[in-house]
Amino acid sequence: MSTYYLVDFENVHNEGLKGCSTLSKDDQIYLFYSKNANNLNMDVFKDYSGKKPEYIPAKTGNQALDKLLVSYLGFLLAKDGRNYQYIIISKDKGYDDVIAYWKTKGYRIDRCEVIQQKKLINPKISQNILKNKKEQKNKKVELNNAIQKKLSKEGKYKAKAINQIAGIVVKCYGKEKFKSEVHNQLGKKYNNFKEIYKDIKPVLDEFET
Repeated sequence: MSTYYLVDFENVHNEGLKGCSTLSKDDQIYLFYSKNANNLNMDVFKDYSGKKPEYIPAKTGNQALDKLLVSYLGFLLAKDGRNYQYIIISKDKGYDDVIAYWKTKGYRIDRCEVIQQKKLINPKISQNILKNKKEQKNKKVELNNAIQKKLSKEGKYKAKAINQIAGIVVKCYGKEKFKSEVHNQLGKKYNNFKEIYKDIKPVLDEFET
């Protein structure tokens, strides 16, 4: 699983970036800096193979950088959810309450003082993740079949349309606002989306998590 690293450069400086060479091509560094800490030594990226780092400037004073980092973390969680791991690189334990909160929500998030201390997911947790993915895949198959069966019974949809609608529903499955997302996606493709949604709603209700 790829990882987002949110680096509190004001706190860890160049030392916190040690271990860049161990990152994969899909890992991403977000480096938060201020006028108090902008002396980045580019040598630390000599063997770096991840995505191009993003440099995010913060104002000084009143924990401005910390607040910006936490805010940006929330943005990443909303954007990419559980598709990534999130690691804050900092010695500041003030981040730990935020980390603990998001852990309770099922996100893979932690804090390290340097990148090379990257914490891997517990093997037991990895097995659970694979199990959940398999279960979700099976659910999607069941959902696809249920949607197709329901629309076929209605007797007013062509086979091609049934397949397309089922595909849209399956793609939306697992998202936080599953039914709303289905409604929105149908609205983008069909003029009679309200009628379609009404026909499949009983199935959506059954599969809503």
